[in-house]
Amino acid sequence: MDLGTPEELRVMANQIAIGAIPPPNRMQIVMIVRNIARIIEVADRQEAKLNREWVGLSDGEIETIYCQHHDTYGEPVSGNFAYERAIETKLKEKNRG
Repeated sequence: MDLGTPEELRVMANQIAIGAIPPPNRMQIVMIVRNIARIIEVADRQEAKLNREWVGLSDGEIETIYCQHHDTYGEPVSGNFAYERAIETKLKEKNRG
């Protein structure tokens, strides 16, 4: 059941209040409550993402990635920013949960 935009809901509530349209039946109320519960779940998940603390790389993780992309003399063995992309990828893995 599509509840419409907030403005459409306000108009509908006003129409119910003045008797222009009948109030929702039991099944419609159940659907409305379920939709509200879903909206709250989504909002809670988004808030949890916003409040999550940033996780950086440990020294060991940095060293591992460095060794994978540099030779024993510290010269890069991979081009096209592969080292930087590896760091970026690892950070994304750790912070996306």
